[in-house]
Parts: sequence; C-alpha cells; structure tokens
Amino acid sequence: MNSIPKIRLIFSNSYKPLSPIIRAVTWSDYSHVGMLIDDTTVIESTLSHGGVKLAPIDVFKQRASEWLIVELDIIVNDWDAIVKAAMNELNKPYDFFGIAGIGLHRDWQEDDRWFCSELIPYICM
Repeated sequence: MNSIPKIRLIFSNSYKPLSPIIRAVTWSDYSHVGMLIDDTTVIESTLSHGGVKLAPIDVFKQRASEWLIVELDIIVNDWDAIVKAAMNELNKPYDFFGIAGIGLHRDWQEDDRWFCSELIPYICM
C-alpha cells in the first residue's frame, strides 16, 4: 500500500435478482459497495452473508457480474482509526428495515445494523 493510504471503494453488481432492483431505485450503475481495508481484504455488509463481514477481494470479485475500484481523492489523517472503526462493526447484522425506512424517514444515525452504503461513510467519519 502507498505511504499515504487512500480510501478505496469497490462497487459491484451481482447475479442475484435484487441487484437490478437496487440499481433502479438508487439510479446507480452499481448495487453494492465495500471498502478495501488493505490490498487483499474488503469490508462490506450484505444480505446474503447476514451483515458486516470481511471478504478476500478475489471472493468479492467472483460474486460480482461486474466491479469497479474507485480511489477517493481524500487525505486520510488516521488510517488506523478507520480500520479500527471498520473492525468494530464486524458481525453487526444486515439492516433489513433500512430499505423500508428510506420511505418512512428512518433515523439514519442508528449504528446497530448496516446495509452497504450506510456502513462505509460511518466507518470513515
């Protein structure tokens, strides 16, 4: 990894039936996002794996019909704090109610369960 770590996100689509639905509702080219915590490991929250887990990047890519890595042009002052925050979220459950909550003005500040696009900004705060 570079001497100055960058936040690297990996976006993907899957072969599963929810992928096109998520893309349609979010107006996005991708239905899932994870964050690389090093060159070989992704942290993500998935319905199929029951919440926040680590995945080898090769396994993440194998599950995807397509994927894209984006390096954010953000200065990271304390990469170790970001990784620690990520590790603190491991094994928290998937946020099943978050999808329904979008239309119901759900309290987005809850930190007891995550879907993928909630998790990444939280651990980077």
